[in-house]
Formats: sequence, structure tokens, C-alpha cells
Amino acid sequence: MSKPTHTPAIRLPPFMPTPDAQPIPHPAPDDARIVVAGFGLVTPLGDGAWPTYRSLLAGRSISDRAHALPGGLRPAEWVAALGGVSAVRHSAVDPAVELAERAAREAAAMAGRPVAGLPMMLGTSKGAVAQVSTQLGMGKPLDEAGQHTLALGPHGYLAHTLARRLGTRPRGHSVAACASGLTALDTARRRLAAAPDGAGNDWMLVLSADAALTPAFVHSYLRLGVLAEPSADSYRERPLDERRVGFMLSEMGVAVLLRRLPRGQAPAPGETELLDTATACEATDLLRPSDHMDALRYVAGRLFASAKAHGRRIDVMHPHAPGTPDHDPRELSALLQTLSNSHGPGTHGSPPVGLYACKGALGHALGASGLASLVLALLALRTGKLPPMPWLDQPIDLNGAAASLRPAACDDAGTHAVFAAGFGGHTAGALLHRRPRG
Repeated sequence: MSKPTHTPAIRLPPFMPTPDAQPIPHPAPDDARIVVAGFGLVTPLGDGAWPTYRSLLAGRSISDRAHALPGGLRPAEWVAALGGVSAVRHSAVDPAVELAERAAREAAAMAGRPVAGLPMMLGTSKGAVAQVSTQLGMGKPLDEAGQHTLALGPHGYLAHTLARRLGTRPRGHSVAACASGLTALDTARRRLAAAPDGAGNDWMLVLSADAALTPAFVHSYLRLGVLAEPSADSYRERPLDERRVGFMLSEMGVAVLLRRLPRGQAPAPGETELLDTATACEATDLLRPSDHMDALRYVAGRLFASAKAHGRRIDVMHPHAPGTPDHDPRELSALLQTLSNSHGPGTHGSPPVGLYACKGALGHALGASGLASLVLALLALRTGKLPPMPWLDQPIDLNGAAASLRPAACDDAGTHAVFAAGFGGHTAGALLHRRPRG
């Protein structure tokens, strides 16, 4: 497939924090501490967080069935066959609604509380677009749901339908390209930290779901040269590998239920604390990542400094890593340089930081991908295991940094940093720490 010719883009100055634009200070260790009370994850590899993680630990990928598909499939049919979640493909509502609802109920059940009445923060890239796109593409008259989708917009319809089905209370909706889920998490953390005590202000349900395997999106990504070629031999996503050619698309629903602890109370042994979050944006180009990735360096610097302030070291990083030729080496270079700068020269001899890039197995779920990486980090901290990365045969070599890309050990306690980035320069990150059980 020939690479597309990009039209010249309007370039703006890169994101550079000015001296008077300081990050919002993180709370003191004993003030507004927030833990993850529950989480949910629905993917093509598992109807639930734990089934998905078992598949990842077994080395499975959504591309495993590529050679079993019949010939003659169109690109959108190919992408849907591998990246779709079968349980929601023929739902009476838009797949994004079904995915988000399933994840939300899993997270609430894990926390042992009803989902009804929870404040809800949404973060999605596309919203509920699949069902109305199918109806319009087939030339069918729009049903009532399709009419509501066009009237409210795909994001408004998703929020309204979820609130009606779950009984949740919408509190906001972040639309920040592929960083949408983690941007919503950042907003939720800040609101929880600033809310007054009592009156139900100690819970927040963060939801993200994208199901945009439509012909319009598939062909757009193909034309932009960021989607791997949909064929039995080529449709693979290889993040952080020299052979990377683009991403696979997938559907996903993700939920994270946050709980703010009473003032002065520390997380219990075995609990995972959300230490910090951060967002930034650099509008240097609508599609391509900036050369230096200043927004990512800012977000990473904030999180690494926060870890240091809490007396923690970064054990594992979960990069965005979509497997595109331009993005991966720039992101990896930015993260490793920022980590080295933040830790200073006194860290020589420390264990190497681990890296896990989940999109090589799960594909790219657009706005839900960052929050999905966060759930996988939570699972890694609970199990003390990082899944393998079987696609990583030729790791990116950044002046000898390739060795740090090899799978590393993971403990059931430690600190993980999660990142997401998207078109338009949207960037977000989160920092997790799990206390040992005792």
C-alpha cells in the first residue's frame, strides 16, 4: 500500500511551560488520598478484566485468528472480525453503550456497592457512532435511537443513555482524542480532591468506551497510513519494535471506580492509590506527533516528580505506543530521557524500569486505550506479573536503550506510570502505587 501524501499543516509553537505556569501542586500525602476501589474491562480477548488478563498472560493477541478468516473480506469487515467484541456486536443499543455499561457494573461489583447513584465522569474519543453509522451506510431510515444520536451528538447520547440505564449521575465528558479516558481520570481525581467532605463526594466512576470500527474510520486510518494493512500476513501491531507499520483497531469498555479516603486515613495494605494525574496538549500538528514531544515530557516530568516526592521509584511504565513509525521512538526517547533527568545521577545501579505496551495484543481502542492501560497496570500490581510481548523481536534501539525494552519482572507492590497520547497533541498520564499486603 502506497503511503499517503500529507497536505502541509499549520504549525504552532510547541508546548513549553512558562516559569509562571507551574503545575498544580499535588496534595500532601495525608490529604485527599484516592484509591482505586474497583475496575472493569471488556475487550475482544475477554468479557471482563480478569479474563482479558489471563489471555494476555497466555500471549494471545486479537490477530491470532487472522489466517482463519475467509478471503475477500473488505477492510472494515476484516477489522471488525478481529477487533470487535462479539457480545456487543448485535446489541439493541450502540456497542459503546453496552461496553461501558458492562465495565461499569464489573467495577461496582468489585467494590461491593451499587452502580446506581454514582457520580460518572466519561472520556471517549468517538462516542456512540457505530449504530447510526450502520443505519446511514445502509440507507435505512433512522430509528428512534439514531435520531437521538444525531440530535444529542454521539457523546451526548452516550452519556444520556448510560445515565438512564445505570442510574449514574453525569459529572463531565472529556473528548481528547486517544487521551480521552486518562483525561477524564485526571478531571475526576481533581474533583474528588477538591470536593467538601460528606454528601456523597467521596466516590467517582470514570468510564471510557469506543466502538468505532466503521468503514469511514477504517478507511480514514488507512488513508493516513497509521492502520496496519488488513490482510492475513500484514495485520499486526508491533509497538516498540523496528518492524512496526501501524495499529490494529479494537472495541473496548473500561471503568475505574475511585474512592477518596477520609482525611488523615492512609491506604490499607494491598490497596492501590492513585498518586497523581496530569494532562497537557501541544497543537503542533493535527495528526503527527511533535519531534520533541514537549507535552509528554511535561506530563511525565510531573508524574516522576510526584513519585519522588512520595518516596517512590518508577517500577513499570505503560506507554501509549500505538505501533506507528513516527510515534513510538519519539515517545520512548521522551519518557526515558525525562525519567533519567528526574531521577538524577544518583540512580545508577537501580533496577531497570519495566515497559509494557498492551496494544500489540489488544489493538488500539482509541479514547479508551489509556484507561485500559491503567486497568492492566492495576492487574499487574495485583498479580505481580507482566504479560509477555511476543511481537517484540527487534526492539527500538535508542543509543543502546533497547535492553530496557525486554520484558521485566513485576512485583505485586510498586509504582506504575501510565501514558496516553492522541491526535492534536492531547496527552495524559497517571501514577499508581500499590502497598504491599504486609
